[in-house]
Amino acid sequence: MTITPTLDDCTRADETPLSNGGQWTVPCLPGDFNAALLSNVLRSGSAGWGSAFWNPFTTQDLEVWATLSATPIARTRPWTSVVP
Repeated sequence: MTITPTLDDCTRADETPLSNGGQWTVPCLPGDFNAALLSNVLRSGSAGWGSAFWNPFTTQDLEVWATLSATPIARTRPWTSVVP
């Protein structure tokens, strides 16, 4: 198992929209709201789905580690997803 360095641990001042110095692009899906960082938690910046992707976008193998603190009420879409 390979463990890559952490790109973003989301421990910094609030950001709306999510940016981290331009490392995140928001939103990534049409119709979604911008993702935001509030109290060191990544979430939607508005009522609804928020999305973001890391720059530069890559199609190489990757690892994703996350702690989910809540699940959505309406389970119409995945809470997290990695799209190749």
